Amino acid sequence: MTTEPPLTQKSLEAFEASLDKKTRNLDVNAVLDGIVDIMNYLKSNPRILWILKEPNILEDEKAQKFNWREAMVDLAENDSDFKPFARTFSNIVYLTYGFLNKKLDQETPYIRDNSEILKVLKQIAIINVSKSPGGSKTSKRELKKKYETYKEILKQQLEAFQPNIIVCGGTYDIVSEELEQLYYPLESCEFKNPSNLNIRYSKSKRVLVYDAYHPNLRRCKRKIYLNDILDHYINFKS
Repeated sequence: MTTEPPLTQKSLEAFEASLDKKTRNLDVNAVLDGIVDIMNYLKSNPRILWILKEPNILEDEKAQKFNWREAMVDLAENDSDFKPFARTFSNIVYLTYGFLNKKLDQETPYIRDNSEILKVLKQIAIINVSKSPGGSKTSKRELKKKYETYKEILKQQLEAFQPNIIVCGGTYDIVSEELEQLYYPLESCEFKNPSNLNIRYSKSKRVLVYDAYHPNLRRCKRKIYLNDILDHYINFKS
């Protein structure tokens, strides 16, 4: 087993600054993503990485050089900023809170009752397959084209962030090659219906990968989605 270099705030800050330049060289309007708050990410146990499809950016914002990391900090600190994004990000908040506190959905406070739980957004890394500004819907063909554009960027992020948990929000089939190479052997350990959740584990790297629906949940009830993942994590024995 190869030993991974220790994560430090200085090394991650240098990495993200370098990668930001590479990303913007591919698309001057690319949306920067990655670790939301490096200090909080390093303190997190477990370290959680979300992989989503593409940033949903309003048409008049597409040329504003948007930074998702900064946007996540704003959402974490201001619940009024959070409300327009609640459909997707509330489930990211609830699931992240559940991972960090080993709590099922019914044990987690609602955001409307306790907005302090939004602060868990500062403890994650969140990346998109496509870094280019997009909309609310993406064709699989177009996403695969964007994946080819940003493939090397994604690979470097996966290697650098050293997560313990990866949640693929409808993206596993796009990034499976990188995940299966980096976390070899990445073996399927459980499948859950009706959330269509496929769970994989790399014993050598001690990484859990949840191949799940996108968190905006157009195909599954929220409670089932959250608890299928959290029940597995809470009871998982490596």
